[in-house]
Amino acid sequence: MKSGFIFSLQRELGLQGLFGREEGWLPPTDVYETEGEFVVCMDLPGMEREGIKISFTEGVLTIRGERRNELKFGASQLRCHQLEIGYGPFRREIYFPVPIDQDRIRAEYRQGLLKVVLPKR
Repeated sequence: MKSGFIFSLQRELGLQGLFGREEGWLPPTDVYETEGEFVVCMDLPGMEREGIKISFTEGVLTIRGERRNELKFGASQLRCHQLEIGYGPFRREIYFPVPIDQDRIRAEYRQGLLKVVLPKR
């Protein structure tokens, strides 16, 4: 699996298909910093709370999961005219350059928005 940095770099440079198949999608993510903490907000509409996995190891926050396409169509032939919603597995890795107090990391998921607060040590 590609690292988050490599995956993000390939996406920014438009090189997604050049180094193997791109899997899944990347949810839009904002990272904020205050004097005492970092706040990560990730847009995950349509996800169940139980399907989101969060871990923090060696300065890297990893958020992963899978959004399934539950839409069912009765038509025998279906033509897609626009396809923008990402489905399938995702994995985001965010590196933090300062020590984080792992015991005080907290997360909440409400109305499709995941918020992870990482207090600085």
